[in-house]
Amino acid sequence: QVLPSGGQAELRRALGGPVNVVTRSGGNELHGSAYGFLRDDSLNAANPLLGRTLPMQQYQYGASMGGPITRDRTFFFANLEQRDLTQSGLTTIAPASVATINTRLGATGYPGSDVATGVYPNPVHSTLGLAKVDHHAGDHQMSLRYSLYHVSADNSRGAGGLAAPSASAGLDNVDHALSFSDTWVLSPRTVYETRVQIAYGDLEAPPTDPVGPAVSIAGVASFGTLSGSPTRRTNKLVELADTVSHQAGAHALRAGADFLYNDTTITYPRSVRGSYSFSNLPNFLAGIYNNAGFTQTFGDPVVAQTNPNLGLFVQDEWHVGPRLTLNAGLRYDLQFLETVDTDTDNLSPRAGFAWTPLSSHALVVRGN
Repeated sequence: QVLPSGGQAELRRALGGPVNVVTRSGGNELHGSAYGFLRDDSLNAANPLLGRTLPMQQYQYGASMGGPITRDRTFFFANLEQRDLTQSGLTTIAPASVATINTRLGATGYPGSDVATGVYPNPVHSTLGLAKVDHHAGDHQMSLRYSLYHVSADNSRGAGGLAAPSASAGLDNVDHALSFSDTWVLSPRTVYETRVQIAYGDLEAPPTDPVGPAVSIAGVASFGTLSGSPTRRTNKLVELADTVSHQAGAHALRAGADFLYNDTTITYPRSVRGSYSFSNLPNFLAGIYNNAGFTQTFGDPVVAQTNPNLGLFVQDEWHVGPRLTLNAGLRYDLQFLETVDTDTDNLSPRAGFAWTPLSSHALVVRGN
């Protein structure tokens, strides 16, 4: 479900286009599925810079199963998917420049990796997992869901074109998420919802050449330790949301509160191994760079930050008639950052409408 507009006070921050996703659930009958996808370079076009097809093979496969734990009350659903992609990238550094650069590096005792050009490997492996249990108990509908995402890759960023494979970074990212929801039917017109989520993510992007330093020769080549992106990010997230909904004639009333706690740690060494910039190949061979041609980063590369958020809202969706719906609401947000004074006057009045001027309902006018 995509919500293109409406000015709902329930939604925090910008209203650019929220998306609601419903996860599949099990039922009283046991059902399963298996699927697969295969692709290789025999179906690919030739690389226009190389004149031939780059090596590539992809295997993507998975299986799902759902069914009852207790008939009419408790159900399970699970899915597991694997993707193995053996693909290649292309570096277009001139072979003559590679030979010249490597000769000079050898003569100066450069401790990093040699410069390479041409085709390089860029494999990607990912795993997706989902396990879900739904339980119906009287007026309560409860759901517990766990999801896993893991991806690893070599030379995943930074390489290609005039950047040698040694100027790239790898990737090893794993995300865990555990969520619980309870929908409590208080009356035929009133529903109370509770949602809890705990998530943990650990993304590592170590440089392919950890020794370096980094070297850039304008218009010729870049190689050495990648310093343009963080090498690790860990994130811990806890979220709790409560919402009560009440139908009063033509009015759909909603009110609620949500609390989100973010704890993020980022490791960004930048040019801790040093970074050289040369204007051309002769200057590189002579070891000549200008005053801005060398940079190095010092200090602690690890930055940690917590970011608690609290939100409160009330809103009314009023179906004035079969052709006109009005939305009106008020939202209040608090965001706590250690280095910023807390702003406590974040009141957001919101209003929206959806109007169908034609009896055929072929045209809808929206605004918010």
